[in-house]
Amino acid sequence: MNWLLLLCAALWAACAGAKPNLLFLIDESTDAKAYFIGKEDEAPMELPNLRRIQRNGVSFMQNYVQAPVCCPSRASVWSGRQNHKIPHTQHNKYGDLFVAGAWNNYEGLDKNYTQKWNDLAEKQGYQVKIVGKTDYQAGGHSESCRVTAWTNRVAFPYTLKNGSRGWYDEDGPLIVTKHGNETNPGDWAAARSLAQWIKTAATTGQPFAGYAGFNIVHPPYVSSDFWLDRINTSRITIPQWIPLDQMHPEDFQATMKKGMAGDEFSADSYKVAVRKYYYAMIAEYDAMVGVLLDALEEAGVANNTYVIATSDHGDMNMEHRQYYKMTYYDPSSRVPLIISGPGVRANTKVNNITSLFDLFPTIADIVGATPPADIDAHSLMPFLQAGPTAQNDQYPDWALSQFHGDEIHLSWFMLRRKQYKYVVFGTGKEVPPRLFDMEKDPLESHDLVASMPDVVQEYDTFLRSIVDYPAVAEDVRKYNHASFRMWKNSMAPAVYNTTVAKGIRWSKSWAQFPEESYVALEQWLGNDTVRV
Repeated sequence: MNWLLLLCAALWAACAGAKPNLLFLIDESTDAKAYFIGKEDEAPMELPNLRRIQRNGVSFMQNYVQAPVCCPSRASVWSGRQNHKIPHTQHNKYGDLFVAGAWNNYEGLDKNYTQKWNDLAEKQGYQVKIVGKTDYQAGGHSESCRVTAWTNRVAFPYTLKNGSRGWYDEDGPLIVTKHGNETNPGDWAAARSLAQWIKTAATTGQPFAGYAGFNIVHPPYVSSDFWLDRINTSRITIPQWIPLDQMHPEDFQATMKKGMAGDEFSADSYKVAVRKYYYAMIAEYDAMVGVLLDALEEAGVANNTYVIATSDHGDMNMEHRQYYKMTYYDPSSRVPLIISGPGVRANTKVNNITSLFDLFPTIADIVGATPPADIDAHSLMPFLQAGPTAQNDQYPDWALSQFHGDEIHLSWFMLRRKQYKYVVFGTGKEVPPRLFDMEKDPLESHDLVASMPDVVQEYDTFLRSIVDYPAVAEDVRKYNHASFRMWKNSMAPAVYNTTVAKGIRWSKSWAQFPEESYVALEQWLGNDTVRV
């Protein structure tokens, strides 16, 4: 039976005018550095299947997400729009609220949005199969996730004395050991389901677009001895941390809210352990990728299929005294992107600055569709096809990332352009911005704001030409107030008091200062001025 399927698929692919297929793979929380592209000899783990795509395609080395958190990032990818240009209405039991953008994990595309990449593919006659995590629609994630995002500016009380972590609502970088070689059964099931569908779809004479979204690599860091034993621990580097009192105030807020202001996770041995589990998870993901690449080979359509492998955002992986995502540093905001397919240059690295949401018009090109005229993204196809690399006048020389949700204090906006990364917080008046030379300082350890005022002015002017960030930050501040008020008013006072004290994931922090915490919330609700 298998040889018949292979023959049918091969005959169809050989027919003149056969449209290419698409396999779109996106996992969770993978830092661009974690693929060790160009540094394979330094990798702590083998990635044979991702290397297959890499050898046959183009690796984008400076690819940035539009927001380093699940739903806003995916909403941009599925629509080709910047996060501040994703308007929708928040529909929930609290009431309806117009929202101007995908500000946090509760906000994304409207459920009735019909101009997603998969919609374009279906209109071009593609069979479309979507398995696993999508997470691009508004209204998802936990109550704690949205409440901690809405209240990110609240001046909650905290102490760092006697080993306290301060005010936090995450438990820190936890590691979990399981048994066997399939620690994420849901992801394995998704891979096998899509693999089987590919083998059938390849026989129909109709092009297909298959998508698999994986949860793996998302914290907590879960693996097993089967995968851990495959990690070369001697190749794991140990991030160095600066003292808390030397941090930028917004970095301190992120570190504290993630539960990392204490000493529990500061030992080098624990940093190595977290990173070992992290690399083991990526190695397991690579095996899932192999299931799908093998399906393309078995179906006889590998040569006529574009394969995209990327991640929705990165993970700090213990750098800058952080884990998880939500921040502007490269481990969080820069992700791997590899694309192979018919006519794609093999074993090629592109060092131009690119953006993850550029996948939207790129997929439109692959399936032969015309994307909406008002999208913000640009197709990566000129980088993929044989011939000279696309010039700057054909493609932007910058990327924009932003975030407004949980585990931070102020909204931030990041401009990556030429050799520099420029970051501004809130309206730009609350705290100093940041500037890094990414060529000389790839670990982002030396802030140049004070020493390069001309560059700061140039980049701030350019950033304002892309996004009116003071207006966006102010809109988010008002949105946070309105959303929290609606949520509070949906409950009886006694239920609200119990919920904020015990039902939100900050309960351990709240318990240290219960009265002061309640007062801080009420002061924030009644005060429309900026609290820093």
